[in-house]
Amino acid sequence: MKRPGGRARRAVVAASATAVALLAASAFALWGPGRDAEPDDPGATAARETATVTRETLVERTSENGTLGYGETAVHGTEGGGTVTWLPDVGTVVGRGEPLFRVDERPVVLLVGDLPMYRELGPGSRGEDVRQLEANLAALGYGGFTQDDRFTDQTSAAVRQWQKDLGVERTGRVGPDLVLVQPGPLRVAEHEVPLGAPAGPELVATTGTERSVVVDLDLDRRQVAVEGATVSVRLPDGTTVDGTVTAVGPPETSEDPSGVPGSESTTVPVTVVLVDGADAAEDGPVKVELVSAERADVLTVPVAALLALAEGGYGVEVVDDGASGPGRIVAVGTGMFADGRVEVTGELAEGDTVVVPS
Repeated sequence: MKRPGGRARRAVVAASATAVALLAASAFALWGPGRDAEPDDPGATAARETATVTRETLVERTSENGTLGYGETAVHGTEGGGTVTWLPDVGTVVGRGEPLFRVDERPVVLLVGDLPMYRELGPGSRGEDVRQLEANLAALGYGGFTQDDRFTDQTSAAVRQWQKDLGVERTGRVGPDLVLVQPGPLRVAEHEVPLGAPAGPELVATTGTERSVVVDLDLDRRQVAVEGATVSVRLPDGTTVDGTVTAVGPPETSEDPSGVPGSESTTVPVTVVLVDGADAAEDGPVKVELVSAERADVLTVPVAALLALAEGGYGVEVVDDGASGPGRIVAVGTGMFADGRVEVTGELAEGDTVVVPS
């Protein structure tokens, strides 16, 4: 059974159009109706800041709340009864062939695979679960059998040798009372019961072994999460590292804590795996920047270079090479705004110089 880990919800969206409007309004105050392109002081042009028209890819990002940790927990136990006699320490990584817990001093051992151990296997058994068991035996160093979907006497002999090494009864048969099958190694997150407690289905909680960030993304923003995409993650200590989106889960609906009917929210769990540089970071809340829009190979200028024209729309003041005095106003169309720059179209070329009013 799985438990949702504690995960924060989205809070902030970057690149505000309101900020753009304020910048444009400031520019309009300088170059609004009734004013031409000439500065009051003919010599002031030389002192103005300028910028270059650049051809680049503009990227708009959205900032989402996430949680750094080891992901969701799963709880494991047994249906066989008995007394819990051993549990691994919290934080222990349990690998293939290692015990996850002991009941009456009998281990339940982790094997790696995708098919749960749902029946007892012995001579004459056939199926993909037999193939999976034999692959695990081979990985643990046991041989003398053919790896296929048939449990033979040779397979049984290898099982008996394995059982001898585990210190359990050598039956030559394997069932759910001896093994737990999981996709990979497990990290012990929590003990569900103390030593000496009656054994049951909830004995130990585990997670995966790879630290990751989980973001609960609002359903209407699902499109910004793409598997394989590179993202930026700001860690609890303030440092920023890169990460990769490794999974985008199906929508999950949860009730609001208030319990008010109709207050449910639907989110999409997004998993981000961090790259080098985050090993020492503490678990906790993080900010994840996801790409929400992108415009490739476009001409851009600083947003502050935009001038609100008296006839409507926007323009920029272009300073020709070697020219003195005021520049010429060129009307432009605007596209995406991102990172303080804006996509522009019009009578401009890459490398042109534009004035950035102070």
